[in-house]
Amino acid sequence: MNKIFTHTLVFTVAAVFTACGFFSANGDEEVIARVGDHYLTEEMLYESISLKGVDDSSTLIENYIDSWVKEQLLIQKAMQNLSTDEVNFEKQLESYRNSLIIYTYENKLVEQKLDTAVSQKEVEEYYEDNKSNFDLSERLYKGRYIKLINTAPGQDSLKYWLFSELADFNLNLADYCTQFASNCQLDTSQWVPISSISTIFPSKSSTELIEDLSLGANIISDSTATLLLDVKAIINAGEAAPVEYVKEQIKGIIRNKRRLKLIANAKQEIYEEATLKKKYDVYR
Repeated sequence: MNKIFTHTLVFTVAAVFTACGFFSANGDEEVIARVGDHYLTEEMLYESISLKGVDDSSTLIENYIDSWVKEQLLIQKAMQNLSTDEVNFEKQLESYRNSLIIYTYENKLVEQKLDTAVSQKEVEEYYEDNKSNFDLSERLYKGRYIKLINTAPGQDSLKYWLFSELADFNLNLADYCTQFASNCQLDTSQWVPISSISTIFPSKSSTELIEDLSLGANIISDSTATLLLDVKAIINAGEAAPVEYVKEQIKGIIRNKRRLKLIANAKQEIYEEATLKKKYDVYR
C-alpha cells in the first residue's frame, strides 16, 4: 500500500469517524490490498475495525491490513494443498448451524419458563437421598482467626478475648482487628476447607497446623507474623459434607435437572403436536 494513500486514509478515518461515527464512500470503492482474486476495500476495513478512542489509528489500520494479507495467503496456500472433499464444509456448517439454532432456542425456553427457586426443603431432601455423593475430600472447620504482625500490641488480651467462650469480647475483637490485624475472620457460622489456612498463613508452620488442627486454641508463628485460630468444629475427610456447605451445589444440581426435564418435555410436545397435525412424513 503506498504511503500517500495510507496518510489519506488515516486522515479520512480521523475526520469522518470523529464527526459522524461511520464511513460513506462515493463512487467505486477504493481497493486497499489484494491477494489473488480477493480484495480488501475501504468499506470492508471500516466494517472490521473501530478507531473510536484510538490514539495511533495509522498503526491499527496497517496492522489490520497486514493481518488480512497474511490470512488470505495462508488460505490460498491451504486451498492449493487440500482436496475438494477436504475443503467442503457444507455438512459440518449445516450441522453447526442447526446445533446453534437448537441451543439458542433451548436457552430462550429455559430463560422464559424455568423455575429457578429452590427451597430449603428441596435441598435437604436431595441431600438426604444423595448423601453418599457429598463425602469430603478434605477436612472442614468452623472457627475464627486473627493474623497479626509479631510486634502488634496487646496480644495477651487478644488471646484471652479470642479463646474465651464469652460473647462479651466480640466488640473487643472487632475493634482490635480494625486497628492491628492484617487478616481477620470472626464469623464462625461457615464451614471452611482446612487447606485455606495455608492461604491465610503461607508458611511451613501452616502445613503442620493443617495436619494437627484441633478444637479450641491453635497458634502458629513465623519470624514476622502470628496466626491465632479458634476452632469450633471439625469434620474429617471421608465424612459427608454438611448440608449448608453443599447447599449452592445442590441448588445447581436441582436447577439443571429441571432444565433437562423442561427441554425434554418441550421436545416431546413438539413431536406430539407435529404427529397430531401430520406435519411430517417418514418413508420406510
